Amino acid sequence: MSGETWSRAPDLRRAFDQAFAASPSAVDGGEREPFLMLGAGGDPFAVRVVEVAGFEKARRLLALPDAPPHLLGLAGLRGRLLPVFSLSLLLGYPREAEAPWLLVVGSDEPMGLAFARFDGLALLPREAAPRGETVAGGHVRGHVRTDAVWRGVIDLAAVREEIRRRAGSTEPAKEG
Repeated sequence: MSGETWSRAPDLRRAFDQAFAASPSAVDGGEREPFLMLGAGGDPFAVRVVEVAGFEKARRLLALPDAPPHLLGLAGLRGRLLPVFSLSLLLGYPREAEAPWLLVVGSDEPMGLAFARFDGLALLPREAAPRGETVAGGHVRGHVRTDAVWRGVIDLAAVREEIRRRAGSTEPAKEG
């Protein structure tokens, strides 16, 4: 991680917190929507801020024996244990050697999604809302353009559903 990124951390944290504080329709008079810009599997992605319950540096993980590859382990967060999954594996990429960032998704059953690169926060015009086809197994729904980069917009609900589907397929058969 570069020194420049660390020096921007307080500004990024403040912008992120402000994006959460404002309702989606209140951001810039309802004409802009906040997105987190991130990288997973070497590709650029975006996530709608309204779909994220939290965002921070990944914590130390407790690995679980015999866990499926996409489950990286458990992290302690605000007095709770949080399962942490590899976003790159869930999107169909190889496992990344380092995934120092963590998105917290969901409030009823929170889970963490670890990813490799945080590129910042962007307020995009509503007319730049995700457009295009659904790709990456249904986890990426459309694309947005930031500067000179097209980013796939990750559908966090679809990612959560994929985790639930995988958990259901790995449960042992019940005896009757």
